[in-house]
Amino acid sequence: MDSRTRCQRFAVRARAGHGAAIDTGEENVRGLSIRYKRFREQAGIYGSAIVLSVAALALAIWWIEPAPPSSIRLATGAAGGAYAAWGEQYKQILEAQGIRVELQETSGAVDNLRRLADGEADVAFLQAGLPLSDGERGVQALASIGPEPSWIFVRPGIETLRDAEGRTIAGGAAGSGTLAFSRGLVELTGLGRNGTTVLPMGGEQAVAALQSDSVDTTIFVSNAVTSPIERLLRDPEVRLLSVDDAAGLISANPWLTKSTLFRGSIDYRDTIPARDITLLSTTGLLAAGSHLHPAFVDVLLSAAITIHASPGLFTQIGEYPQRPRAQQLPANANALRYFEDGPTFLRRYLPFWVASFVERGWILIFPLLTVMFPLFKIAPPTYRWQIKRRINRYYLELQKIEMELDASPDPAKAQALRRRTQEIDANAARTSVPLVYMDDLYHLRRHIHILQMKIAERMAGEAR
Repeated sequence: MDSRTRCQRFAVRARAGHGAAIDTGEENVRGLSIRYKRFREQAGIYGSAIVLSVAALALAIWWIEPAPPSSIRLATGAAGGAYAAWGEQYKQILEAQGIRVELQETSGAVDNLRRLADGEADVAFLQAGLPLSDGERGVQALASIGPEPSWIFVRPGIETLRDAEGRTIAGGAAGSGTLAFSRGLVELTGLGRNGTTVLPMGGEQAVAALQSDSVDTTIFVSNAVTSPIERLLRDPEVRLLSVDDAAGLISANPWLTKSTLFRGSIDYRDTIPARDITLLSTTGLLAAGSHLHPAFVDVLLSAAITIHASPGLFTQIGEYPQRPRAQQLPANANALRYFEDGPTFLRRYLPFWVASFVERGWILIFPLLTVMFPLFKIAPPTYRWQIKRRINRYYLELQKIEMELDASPDPAKAQALRRRTQEIDANAARTSVPLVYMDDLYHLRRHIHILQMKIAERMAGEAR
């Protein structure tokens, strides 16, 4: 065999192999197209059931319990105070979780209490022992966040609280918890029976009044050493009063406690204070209006742990926050659950908004199953009906063709009917059905061929 012949045979085999490769590639593409089309049909039916179920769940969740609002209003206190500083920390933590925080600067705890009761704020800082009106009894305590000692500064000649009887006291700014505490203390100790006067005066104004001898006593309530407090601590003309007989007052008033300011704890080098000082204290509270959405409780208390668990002048690390113990305010039920069991499982691992949605939907799981079960039960019959319908529509066309054939002996009509059967056969050949329905498809094509044979016989008979 010469080289030319070998080359020709090689070229023939190459063309044959190339043709086979093309045929195989086309078959693979056709197979993928059929499988994709089948998957798309099944996904359409089962996907519709899933979409309907999820839509029903979302609608039910929204109807049964509205979603938490996107923002929260936090009433803090006067600018530069401890409450204002805490408010900024809460704002930073909550906004990191997608909750917008509106901080409200206020006169203090009494103003905060009014705002909660009137619905002007959602959350606020309060202190135990505030007098409550009937409209304010719906306010709920979320947590005790630390002691709030009273710093009672006096002029010379006042050695005990009893010595303040008949004197003038700068008791804190109007609307502040300090003023409420001062008035409550005067009433509690009986100092008001002989003309003791409590003036609504606080901050630097109270400091100036005490230093100028315009008042005999100035009271601050704060868990931190603010600028006015430090100024008076360093003033040799005034003295921080130690309530050494505080036990008698505390035993009759559960909202009172005592705190110890240890010698040298403010300034060790200058020994400020010069000895241990016993301070009467109330308790700081994180409180909420009755309208607060329950989904916010966990995230607020989680932030409280981050902020208030740090050690301070009067607290040990991890000592606060604690479950609320304010006798006047009812404890929030979700807050008690949090202190008992900690955050819910979902809130430990999911973002706030996702956990909130899932928790609201959890109670609807069983009702949802009652909706999903019928939907998924009818999905397979629906799919079978769709396949049968796809095949049966060809039978309807075949029936029409056969009726037209029997009704008209015209050869031209028979030729047109033949073309129609060829189109139906081509479409049937391209129809994708699962293997279980291939028998029906083969029967269809067999019936198409039978009708084509009938048409051919009619055309042949008329030709003779």
